[in-house]
Amino acid sequence: MLTKSGVALTFYAFYVASKVGKTGLTVTVDVYEQTTGTPIVSGGSASALGGGLYYYTLASGSVDASGAYIAVFKTADTSVDQQHIPALWVTDTELKNLDAAISTRLPTASYTTAPDSTAIQAASAAALTAYDAATAADVAGISIPSAATISDAVWDEATADHSTIGSTGAALAAAGGAGDPWSTAAAAYPSGTFGNIIYSINPAQVTVTSPVATDGTSITVIRGDDYLNTDGRALTFSGATWPTLTGGAVALIMDINGTATSYAGVITAATSCYIELTDTQTGALMPGAYNYDLQATLSNASVVTLVQGLLLVTEDVR
Repeated sequence: MLTKSGVALTFYAFYVASKVGKTGLTVTVDVYEQTTGTPIVSGGSASALGGGLYYYTLASGSVDASGAYIAVFKTADTSVDQQHIPALWVTDTELKNLDAAISTRLPTASYTTAPDSTAIQAASAAALTAYDAATAADVAGISIPSAATISDAVWDEATADHSTIGSTGAALAAAGGAGDPWSTAAAAYPSGTFGNIIYSINPAQVTVTSPVATDGTSITVIRGDDYLNTDGRALTFSGATWPTLTGGAVALIMDINGTATSYAGVITAATSCYIELTDTQTGALMPGAYNYDLQATLSNASVVTLVQGLLLVTEDVR
């Protein structure tokens, strides 16, 4: 490879054993300068680059003359196909590829002398002055409305003039003058709208939050997960038609392979409670479906089943 004098030279050698790059070798390097014929580096330490490739960098201070610099990489390992590998750099102080004087390439008469910087600056200033004058003439007499005037013109526009579907004007018109959807009678919302769905909710049914189904008859958990109240993931139940739970106790009772397993719950209000499951408890459940009862023992010792359903355990991917 060719470079100029006074720069550091990096030599490379590739060691092969049984047709595959050999790693883990201890490799030393001797570097020779052609002009002297004597080593300028003896036993230098080569570094492994990877895959059987090793390198050694000769400092720029040692590259002080034009000519060839030869590195010989050496290893005592006899398993390699070749223990000594040479590498070569050729340096020079100047490029020698030009075979003719530059002045012979184009006659002097063919050159056009470039203007000096003062002339360029003067021409630029004149052009800018002319542009400024023309621009000033173009904008003379134009009245630019204030921000307040522009905003008043926008907000005073009639919504009836902007009815294109998807436009902001159409959306504002559809919002109505009152701007309070909760003041509209729920029965007035057509079927399929959010207002109609809210209206159709039966206040007497069991109300639950995820991961419990909305009707309270199914629970879905992931095996090995925590379902804790502090995380907002507890199995939460409430029912407007339940008896008063205050002073009593609740438990989620599951049928696990024919054995009833009970998980104690926490009563949070007269008709509300939650059950927590730890990762240890859900980790002990094999994926599948389990029957469960949400059972309450009231303050008068009466036993009441609040909800029955299936608990589905899904496998966690870890």
